[in-house]
Amino acid sequence: MLVVGKPAPDQAQQIERGAMGQKLVESLRIREPQDVFTRFSESFAIVRWNIRPAEGGFAAEADYCALSSQAKMMGAPSPCRHYCLEALAEAVQALSSKSRFKVCETLWEGERCRVEVT
Repeated sequence: MLVVGKPAPDQAQQIERGAMGQKLVESLRIREPQDVFTRFSESFAIVRWNIRPAEGGFAAEADYCALSSQAKMMGAPSPCRHYCLEALAEAVQALSSKSRFKVCETLWEGERCRVEVT
């Protein structure tokens, strides 16, 4: 059932995620898309992100993530997208709505986590 005046569930989730991204940007005082990764590393000490220039933007790579390691040891499902990458993407989008956030690899299924932002 669709209620007039309320956003559809998918639309409501999108709005909520966008608001979350903006709150993260404000609370961590992030000014540039690259800072999203470095501030997350500094603030939460869960993942070590390294930023490298790339064509049209930058690449963020991580060779260690405590959350992913613990989830694997516990036999839990991958936490990568839900607990990390979606928040990072929303924060990047809050800073620059035209940015493209591409997850190339995660530590869950590969040797590193790699994200390209253009």
